[in-house]
Amino acid sequence: MNKRNFIIIILSLALTTSCGQPNVLTEYSTTDSDQALYLDAKNLIDDSSWDAAITILTTELSAEYQAQTDVKTTLMYAYSGKCGISFLNLINNLKSTQSSEMFKIALDLFDNTNVDVAACDLAIDTLHSIGATAPERSSDLNLFAAILGIARMGTTLHSKFDKDSGGLGDGDADLGWNSCVVSSATLHLSDDDMNRIASGVGLIFENLAALGDELTSGSAGSSFDAAKALCETTISMPAIGIPHNWDPGIPNTVKWSDLPINPALPDDPTWVNLGLPADFSDPINCLNTRADQVPDKMRRIFRRMIASQDMGFGTCSLSDVQANIDPNSNPLAVITMGCCPTEIPAP
Repeated sequence: MNKRNFIIIILSLALTTSCGQPNVLTEYSTTDSDQALYLDAKNLIDDSSWDAAITILTTELSAEYQAQTDVKTTLMYAYSGKCGISFLNLINNLKSTQSSEMFKIALDLFDNTNVDVAACDLAIDTLHSIGATAPERSSDLNLFAAILGIARMGTTLHSKFDKDSGGLGDGDADLGWNSCVVSSATLHLSDDDMNRIASGVGLIFENLAALGDELTSGSAGSSFDAAKALCETTISMPAIGIPHNWDPGIPNTVKWSDLPINPALPDDPTWVNLGLPADFSDPINCLNTRADQVPDKMRRIFRRMIASQDMGFGTCSLSDVQANIDPNSNPLAVITMGCCPTEIPAP
C-alpha cells in the first residue's frame, strides 16, 4: 500500500477510531472527563450523529481541550459530515469523473445528497483556526482543505441550482438557472453565494498540489489546473491611442483632453478614465479562501465562469470579449462579453 492510499484510509477512518466500542476510559476515569467526552463525540460521529457530536466538542469539553489540534480536526470532520461530505466517496467520484467543466464536476458530486451549506462554512472556519494558510497545515489537512473547497462550491450550487428529487438533486443544473442575475432566489446566486463559491475555489487552487497527488485518474485534476490558469488570465486590451483611432471623423490632432467631456479627460487616459469600473485594473486573486474578503470584481468573474461552456453550465465562451471606444458616447469605453453581457458590469 503506498503512502497516499494510506493517508486516504486514515482520513476516511479518522471519524471512526472508536469503532462503536464502549468508552475505553470508563474504567480509568470519570465519564465526564475531557478524554471520555471526546471519545463519546467520536462514537457519535461513527453513527453520523453530527449535531450531538458537535455539541460535545463545542460546549462540553474544557476550553483548553477544545484548543487542541486533534480536537479541532475532529470538529472539522463533524461539520464536514453534516455538510454532506463523504470523504472516500468524494475522492473516488473525483477519480472517475470524465467532465472537464469544474462547476459541473462540483455539482455532480452532491447529487442525491442532503447538504448543509452553513455546516460547510463552519468546517472551513475550523480549518482556518488550525492553520490559516497551506504552509501552516499538514499535507493531509491541505488535501482535506481542497475537498472542503470543492464541497463549499458544490453544496452552494446544489442548494440553488439543483432542487430536483425533493431537494436531493440529480447532479444537473435545473432548467432556468442563471448565475448572471444577483438574487437570493432559487435558480439564482446572491453575493453571499458567490463569496462562498469564490472562496471555495480559492481553497481548491491553494491546495492543488495536495489534491493533484491524489487525483491520478479521471479528468478532475486537469480540469482544476485548467480552471486555475483560466481564472488568472487577464483580458488583453487594445491600446487606447488617440480619439482618431476610434473615430476617423475626429482629426488626428485632437487629444482626449480636447473632447467636450466633464470632467475633462487627461491626454493619456486609462480604461477606467474612459468609463470602465473603478476596479478594472485591480489584480485578480484566485487564491482567496476567505468568504468575507471576496471583492466585487471576483464575484463578477466567477458569475461569468459559471455561465460559460469553459467551466460551467452554459454555452457562452469566456474568450468572447470585445472592447470599443466611442468618443461621442458616455461612457466612452464599452466592453462586450459573451457571458453575462447585460446583467453585470464588464469585465
